[in-house]
Amino acid sequence: GPWRCGDGASTRTASACSRRTGSFNGVAEMLGVQKNAAPAMTPRVRGSAGTDAAILVGSRAIMFAASTASLVAVARILGPAEYGVLAVAGAISLAVQAFGALGLDQLYLRGDVDEAELRAASLTMGLLQMAVVIIAAAGWPHLSTVARLCTVALGVSQATATVRLPWLLVPHRQLLFAVRARREVAAFVLTQLVIVAAVVSGFGPLGAAALALTAGFVLVATSRAQVGARTAVSRRRLMRLILGGVPFVLSSIFYTLYLQVDAALLAALAAPAVVAQYSVAYSFVA
Repeated sequence: GPWRCGDGASTRTASACSRRTGSFNGVAEMLGVQKNAAPAMTPRVRGSAGTDAAILVGSRAIMFAASTASLVAVARILGPAEYGVLAVAGAISLAVQAFGALGLDQLYLRGDVDEAELRAASLTMGLLQMAVVIIAAAGWPHLSTVARLCTVALGVSQATATVRLPWLLVPHRQLLFAVRARREVAAFVLTQLVIVAAVVSGFGPLGAAALALTAGFVLVATSRAQVGARTAVSRRRLMRLILGGVPFVLSSIFYTLYLQVDAALLAALAAPAVVAQYSVAYSFVA
């Protein structure tokens, strides 16, 4: 406007500026903002968008190659019947854990959850997933004892990934995408390697599932500096987190069921060898 605060301002203008400044300082004090405080700076972003994209794409490519190689090796060595048991166990354990981490990962990445809450809630979610898998393995129809034990072992192994969410998400939120990619690839490749090693050594599907479970706990122990509850999360706060993650939960449920529910249902209707043939073919198509 025609009036400007600063040197050379008229008496009337100076009075108005004083009132304006006083009002601003009063509001600032109410909000807890210090006078003359420097604006908050966001963390410096390292690298470029192209580099980050290349890291993420590269990590996905490595995991896809490891998954495909493991699938081919395990299926050829075990044969349709035994591989079918492993496929049935994997499909059921993934289907009943379709709710995932209840959107906890997305809530943390967008800043609705702090690291302490992430630690406590991820441990709670992981234990909940383990309980759901054990109940499903006990009650799923037409499963052999070996298939039920494999379902428990693979399901608990998958649940340990939820327990160690802070290990992956903390560097992600700090924009350290290379750190997250290395950890994610290392965990995935280790799990696939122990499954293939168990099969090659002649342990069969139950041995492979047991070693996958062992690998899951080894990874939790390795990441213990960023895993585990340091502060308890109240029941009310946990319910608010669950309600806030409903949109993400629905997306996870629909996506997981789309990929796994067919094999899980087929397990209740057909022999493991049929499930094996279907799972291998569908893995390449999907």
